Amino acid sequence: MPEMLVQLKDGSAIRGSSVLSTIAPKEAVALLQPSISRSEEALFARTVPIKAACLDLVMDGMPRPKVTFAMGADSPWYFSNHSASASLTDNPRHAVVHAMKYGRPGEQSDSGQDERELSAFMDLIQPGWRAHVIKRRFMPSLLVAHDFAEATRGGYTGRAACVVSGWPGLFIAGDWVGGEGSLLNASLASAKQAAEKILASPYFEQRQVK
Repeated sequence: MPEMLVQLKDGSAIRGSSVLSTIAPKEAVALLQPSISRSEEALFARTVPIKAACLDLVMDGMPRPKVTFAMGADSPWYFSNHSASASLTDNPRHAVVHAMKYGRPGEQSDSGQDERELSAFMDLIQPGWRAHVIKRRFMPSLLVAHDFAEATRGGYTGRAACVVSGWPGLFIAGDWVGGEGSLLNASLASAKQAAEKILASPYFEQRQVK
């Protein structure tokens, strides 16, 4: 029966016949070489992450309280007042608001320009919003997804499989794995598929019998 050793940060280790990994693709390549196949290495290495600039706001009121969600039709902007549907602060009069600009896959954007665009976007949908800001945080480069389904790479079917050849008992899951869905849907679909394969593995059954 194959066995793998997972070394933890605190120095402890866990042994098992099956491991489900959710680490990022390029980090996976670094850990699995040289046993990973060249075709899989190419799949992992050619992933293109999607990043976004995010403006987080805590506000003591909204100029237009009925406007709780908006998206740019010709620009990659997004706005949501999450407090409209969830209790996120101790003060019920406060609102937690997010404005986001999605970047082009694989490209480095201008953080200053991104922040100005998001502020202008807020001006359009919540004019006078600056007078209501209690706390403001701008994060210029947040990871949205580890990859996207690009047609030239085969779309969804061109992504890595949840089974890692050359590593019996090792499986992967994430938004860059499997032929189904994107973002959270892809993560859940690949995790489900990996779990089903683990449960069907003869090594898993032998361990259960003992």
